[in-house]
Amino acid sequence: MRALVFGAGGMRIGYHVGVFHALSRHETFDAYLGSSAGALCAAILAQYKSTELDNALVHLTSILSLSTANVWRPWPLGLVSGAWKPSLVDSSPLRDLISKNVSKARLRESGKRLIVGAVDSVTGETTTFTEQSPNIVEGIMASCAVPGVFDPVKIGSQTYWDAGTRDVAPVRAAVRMGADDVTVVILTPEARKFGEPPKNVFEAVNRAVDIQSAEILEGDLAMTDFVSRMASSGLPGKRAVATRVIRPKWELQAALLEIHPGVSRKHYEIGLVDGRAASDGK
Repeated sequence: MRALVFGAGGMRIGYHVGVFHALSRHETFDAYLGSSAGALCAAILAQYKSTELDNALVHLTSILSLSTANVWRPWPLGLVSGAWKPSLVDSSPLRDLISKNVSKARLRESGKRLIVGAVDSVTGETTTFTEQSPNIVEGIMASCAVPGVFDPVKIGSQTYWDAGTRDVAPVRAAVRMGADDVTVVILTPEARKFGEPPKNVFEAVNRAVDIQSAEILEGDLAMTDFVSRMASSGLPGKRAVATRVIRPKWELQAALLEIHPGVSRKHYEIGLVDGRAASDGK
């Protein structure tokens, strides 16, 4: 089984679109997995059969036209409302966006596998939602719910947050579901290649999250590689997994909460180049 994993990364989702566009020239995938913004990409693609690739590309590319207003709007009293509300901004536009772009029926009928994750705000444990989950749309919304920024999502008796707080890219979930060929798309470069120091508090917060996310992800990738090498050496009960990581060489510049189509297009172009290089070298 071939799986494509989209990592968390907020407003830099255009990179995911570019990478997939490049990979889709010669490659197909059986399963899509995602965390945070990557969950929306995974869900969009998982709705389409292998024979509907052109339609999948058109749908995914539509993300590039999104602006801030499509994702959130300020509370009437602005950010100060966060003192008594569960989030700094009103993320109901994001809920509407996901509902319009994800069909439960199409997910169940496409023949593709889907996994998105969200973190329980009380236990800190990660919960996964699949193409068969009756609350998959809510699960995707929860996966995108940045703690303190967007509204947490209540599903049943539990309240969930952004999967990226614990599972930056669900690599292990891909292995557990049976994938033996995993491509992971990450929206941050290696930690030593972040470029210039942050210029303000918002950039500092964004950088801190990126560094922490990179640390979590590197651990997951190292564990997957270790288990794969053990399997290759003949260790019983272990399965070899081919893992490929595609990530930008340098930091993708983006505002913490703002989405601009022009910026998304620039990230798309970078992802297109990196995706082509990865596909041609596979």
